[in-house]
Amino acid sequence: MSTMESDDTMNLSGEDEDLGGLDEFSLDAWEDVPSNAETQEARASKGSVAVADNGFASAAAAGPREIGGRKGVRIVLIAAIAVLAVYFAGLIFFHFHFLPNTRIDSVNCAWKTAKGADQELIEKIDAYMLTLEERGEKTEYIYGRDIDLRAEIGGTAATILKQQKSGLWFAVMFKHSDYHLQADVQYDAEKLAEAVQALQVSDPAGMTAPVDAHIAYNEQKKTYYIDAGDPGSVILQDVLMQKIEEAVESLKPSLDLQKEGCYQKQTVQADDENLKKNLALINAHTDIHLELPFGENKEVLSISEIYPWISSDAEGSIVVDAGQVTAYAASLAEKYNTYDKDRTLHTSWDFDVTVEKGDYGWKLDVDATAAKIADAIRAGGSQTVEPEWAQTANAFGATDWGNTYVEVNLTKQHLYYYKEGELVQECDFVSGTVSKARSTPTGIYSIKYRKSPAVLRGINWETKVNYWMPFYDGCGMHDATWRGKFGGTIYYYNGSHGCLNMPIGPTKVIYDNIVAGTPILIYKTETEPVEVVPVHETPWPEGYPTAVPTEAPNETPVPVEVVETPIPAQEPAPTQPPAPPETPATEPPAPADTVAQ
Repeated sequence: MSTMESDDTMNLSGEDEDLGGLDEFSLDAWEDVPSNAETQEARASKGSVAVADNGFASAAAAGPREIGGRKGVRIVLIAAIAVLAVYFAGLIFFHFHFLPNTRIDSVNCAWKTAKGADQELIEKIDAYMLTLEERGEKTEYIYGRDIDLRAEIGGTAATILKQQKSGLWFAVMFKHSDYHLQADVQYDAEKLAEAVQALQVSDPAGMTAPVDAHIAYNEQKKTYYIDAGDPGSVILQDVLMQKIEEAVESLKPSLDLQKEGCYQKQTVQADDENLKKNLALINAHTDIHLELPFGENKEVLSISEIYPWISSDAEGSIVVDAGQVTAYAASLAEKYNTYDKDRTLHTSWDFDVTVEKGDYGWKLDVDATAAKIADAIRAGGSQTVEPEWAQTANAFGATDWGNTYVEVNLTKQHLYYYKEGELVQECDFVSGTVSKARSTPTGIYSIKYRKSPAVLRGINWETKVNYWMPFYDGCGMHDATWRGKFGGTIYYYNGSHGCLNMPIGPTKVIYDNIVAGTPILIYKTETEPVEVVPVHETPWPEGYPTAVPTEAPNETPVPVEVVETPIPAQEPAPTQPPAPPETPATEPPAPADTVAQ
């Protein structure tokens, strides 16, 4: 059989008719293929048969390749037609349907018609819910049904559908397209306001105030750093209401309260340039350490307390804020001043009493102290800064009178003088006349000076005393040799002009042991005496004078004028006890020729 196939092949090659047909086919298909040198030589030497044989061989070799080329063209044509068909099908489809990844106000409208999208939007409005995203990952909700939400959306989806690029559907179908619903939204404003007010985020009780970013100290690392503070949770109610209204009107699904600026902001934030600058300044002056002594107590200032008061100039030197330093000094005055404050005294009668404020006590010179603190800060390093006082007292603390003082009980008409904790002298006295509104002032004062003898002057008279120790506004302690009796209730109807009239003996003892500046605490235990007690004599030490001496040494310079001006007079011996203080109108008046001392 193989021989036959071979013969057949040869026979086909020898037939001129078949050769011509095959050669014609080959030339049509391969007319551009050039002849090689060997083919040309064969044609010249062997004649036309050889040429025909060679042409048949060429045609046999080219035939299969031609058939494959036609198939490729057909495949390409079929593919092109299919692509065009798909494109036009998509063009037509997406002319009436939304492209994939299309959303209208968060409603997925992909592959839907305008009518179908409208239905989805209507259902969304009916079930509308606004999610409020709050700090601390908290969420709250406002429901459309609670505020009577309604909206007209006729033709909205169709309008949006016309906007999409249907002709480029194959290029944009994988992109996300988000559209906003242009609808006429209506709601009950009063119900919305009530819903907002009912939110937990609107409750002032749950709000925390923001804490500004500030410089803090890391104890472990021994360095200062910027603490970001706390943004807090104080809601700006007007802003919150405005943002919620806008969200509802545009049918937004959620509202981030922080991003929308609904919270009160920190005044100073962590990226504040001045804060950063101060941090650098602090770290460069960590050696500042100031101590201010107040008796056994002391106030300490380090850079951690000082840094809010300081800044730096162009040269990097410390600039101190005078206002803040003065405010600090004022706080020290508030803490340590006793001037112009009431005190509690444990009396010699073994009970406590409130002594009203007077002119005695510690009084800080705020401006001078602030200036010294500012100078010490600029100098840097560790220093002790002594406070500057406008007025001082015997001791720091609640009992600033110390253990040397005069205690005066106006109700008992009796006084005590203690020196370094020891009782030096006690005695009765006669104070200012109550019935004539000349009562001795209560309060805590100090002995302003001593003078012996002294002349007490009035408008048209004068008299001498042996020992004069003023403590307030012309009132003072002095001897009253014109009196024969002290204590009791004399002060109620025949007292002094405000001074403490004392027996000369005890007065001299006190005068000899007291110095200027000694505090005197004057108080009452009752508003008025409960009953009139007969007066009694106060015994004097033997040898003490009982009359005003004509001369006495003047130990201490004093002002020329003395306000307290008792007039010598004799005290009448009452034939019966005076009327009780409850009925001052029935008290016997002082005799016409007697003036209260």
